Amino acid sequence: MDFEIPAELKAYLTTLDEFIEAEIKPLQAQDDNERFFDHRREWARTDFENGGLPRHEWEQLLGEMRRRADAAGHYRYALPTEFGGQDGTNLGMAVIREHLAAKGLGLHNDLQNEASIVANNPFVLMMRDFGTEAQKAEFIENSITGKRRVAFGLTEPRHGSDATWMDTHAVPETRDGVPGYLINGEKMWNTGMHVATHDMVFARTGGKDGDARGITCFIVPTNDPGVKIEEYLWTFNMPTDHPRVSFTNVWVPETAIFGEPGSGLSVAQHFVHENRIRQAASGVGAAQFCINESVKYAQERAPFGKPLASNQAIQFPLVELHTECEMIRNLVYKTAWQMDQMSKKEVAIYLSDKVSMCNYRANRLVCDAADRAMQVHGGIGYSRHKPFEHIYRHHRRYRITEGSEEIQIRKVAGVLFGFINPNKASYAPRGARQEENSVSYERIKLVYEGNIAVLTFNHPEVMNAVCTRMLTELQEAVREVRDRGPEVRCLLMTGEGRGFCAGANLADEERNAQREKQGAGDGLRTGYHPLLLGMRDLELPIVTAVNGAAAGVGMSFALMGDMICAGRSAFFLQAFARIGLIPDGGATYLLPRLVGWARAKELSLMADRLPAAQALEWGLINRVFDDEALLPEAMKIAERLAKGPRSLALIRKAYWQSAFNSYEAQLDLEAQLQNEAGRSLDFKEGISAFLGKREAGFTGR
Repeated sequence: MDFEIPAELKAYLTTLDEFIEAEIKPLQAQDDNERFFDHRREWARTDFENGGLPRHEWEQLLGEMRRRADAAGHYRYALPTEFGGQDGTNLGMAVIREHLAAKGLGLHNDLQNEASIVANNPFVLMMRDFGTEAQKAEFIENSITGKRRVAFGLTEPRHGSDATWMDTHAVPETRDGVPGYLINGEKMWNTGMHVATHDMVFARTGGKDGDARGITCFIVPTNDPGVKIEEYLWTFNMPTDHPRVSFTNVWVPETAIFGEPGSGLSVAQHFVHENRIRQAASGVGAAQFCINESVKYAQERAPFGKPLASNQAIQFPLVELHTECEMIRNLVYKTAWQMDQMSKKEVAIYLSDKVSMCNYRANRLVCDAADRAMQVHGGIGYSRHKPFEHIYRHHRRYRITEGSEEIQIRKVAGVLFGFINPNKASYAPRGARQEENSVSYERIKLVYEGNIAVLTFNHPEVMNAVCTRMLTELQEAVREVRDRGPEVRCLLMTGEGRGFCAGANLADEERNAQREKQGAGDGLRTGYHPLLLGMRDLELPIVTAVNGAAAGVGMSFALMGDMICAGRSAFFLQAFARIGLIPDGGATYLLPRLVGWARAKELSLMADRLPAAQALEWGLINRVFDDEALLPEAMKIAERLAKGPRSLALIRKAYWQSAFNSYEAQLDLEAQLQNEAGRSLDFKEGISAFLGKREAGFTGR
C-alpha cells in the first residue's frame, strides 16, 4: 500500500499555487474586490433590493476568474481531453479541492457558489453520456464558457429526498405535427434560474407514484412563457439564487428529452458519487483551515500572561478535530482512488456506502471545526471579520442538500445490515470471487460457476411451469445477478428435467385468484413485466439452453437470450390461442423481429410446435446440439462470452434500443456507447494486446 500522493499531482498543486499568486490574488486585490471576501462580503455580494439575488458585479468577478483559469488550462482539469480537459481523476479532484479549501476564503475557490479555478462541472459529463448529438453540439462547449447555463429542477415543494413521488407531470402532446410533451408542476431550490438559459426539469411521464422508472428529464428553455419564478427563498447563507419555479402548460418537443425516456433518475444520479466525494474533500480542507487558524491564534493570544494554547481546554477539542480530519482525509483519498479503479456501476454497488461515510462525516466535521474556531477566537471569531461564520453557514447546508445526513447514514446502515446489496462483497482486488456460489430458492436454482450465473427453472414435475412462487423467485434472482455487478459476466438459463419452461402454471390457485381479481393483463404488469424488463436491462450477455418444451411465456424467456441454444428434441410453442388468450411476455415484440411478420403470425395463430431444427432454419435461435451435449456446449458459449470485454453489455444495449430508434437516433446511441466503451479499461487492454500480438485479458471493466 502506498499512501503517497502521486508526484505529478503534487507538482500540479504547486502549479495551481503559482497561478493563484500570479493571476487570482491580484484580481481579488484590484478595484476593492476584497469587499466580496472581508467583513463586507454578504452585503457586497447580495442585492437586497432585488430579492436577495447575487449582485451583477459579484457574478462578473467570478466569471473573470473562470475565464482566466480556463485560459491557463486549469478550469477544465476534471474533464476528458476531448473537451479540453486533463482527464482528471477522482483522487486528483479530491486532493485539489481539499488543497484549495484549506487556503480559506478567496476568489480562487468560493465554495458558496461552487466556483473554483478547477471546476467540477458535472453537467458536461452528463451531456456526454446522455445527450443526443444535437444537444451535445449546443450545450457542452457553451456550458463551459457560460453561453448556455442549465439549472437543475428535481426537488419540489412537497418532495425532496422522496423524488419518486414528484407531482410534476408531462403528458404527450403533438403540436403542428411535432410530437412533444406538456409539462405542469413546480420545482423548489431550482438554483441559478436567474441567469439560466435552460432548466433540467424532471417530470413523471409513466408509472405510478414511488416508481423509479417513469420519470423523464427535459431540457426546458427558461424563456418559455409558462416558466415563472414564483419567489426567491432566502437562506442561512446569502446571497440567494434558489427560487421556487412553476411550470404551467410548458410544451417542449420530443427532442428536449435528455437521456432515455422514463429513466430520468439515472440522469439525476449520474454524477452523485463524484459530487459527494468532492464535496467531502472540500469539507476536509475547510475544516483543516479552521483548525490551523485556531492553533495559530491560540499560540499568539496570551490572556492572563500566558498563551491560550497552554490550556488543555483549548488543546483537546482541537486535537480531536485534527485527528478526525486526518482520518476522514484518508478515507476520502482511499475512496476516491477506489472510484478511479471502477466503472460507475461498480462504484454504485461497492462504494456507495463509503462515499456516504465520507460525505456525511466531512460535512459534520467542518461545521464542528468552524464552530470550535469561533469559540477559540472568542468575540472576534463570532464576528464577520473572521471567516468562520461564513464557512459554517455555507457547509451547514450540505448536511441537508446533496442527500441529507440522515439519507447518507441510512445508506451506510442499509449496507451494514444487509438491506442494500445483501450479496455484494466488500471491495477486493480485481478477479476476487464472491464466497457464495449458490443462492437458495424453492422453484429455481441459482448457482455461480466462476463468473457465470446459471439459473435453472426447477419444478420438473410440471415441466417448470411458472407459478406465483417461481415468478417471485425469478425476479429476486435477476436482481441478485444484477447486484453482483461485474463479478458476474454472463447468465446461462436452462430448465430442470425434460422441459425448459411450459409457460404459466394454469393450476396455480394463487395465480388464478389474482387473475380473477386483477384481470389477466394487470397481472402481467405486476408480475412478468418487471422480470422481463430486468432481464433486458442486465449489463451482461444471456445464453439460454432450451431443453424440451419452451411454451407460452417459457418461449418468451428463451427468446431473451442473446445466444439461444436448443437440444434436438426441443420445440417452441405459442400456445396462447389454444386457451383463448393472446401471446404475451413480449412475444408479439420479439417474434416479428426474429422471424418476420408472416411467420410470427403463423406461430401465434396456428399454435403449432416449432421443432428446434426448423427454429434454427428460420433464424429464431442460434445453435442446435444433441440433447446430451446441450448444456456443456451452452456452457462453452457462456464461458467465451464471460471472457469478453465490457463492450458486450453495450452491444446488447445497442441492439435492444435499435428496435424503436430512428436511424439518426441509433447513430447518436452508437456514438454515446462508443464513448463509454472507449473509456473502459478493457478497451485499453484490447489495444495493448493487439499491439503486443497477444490474447487480451478482459476484466469486464
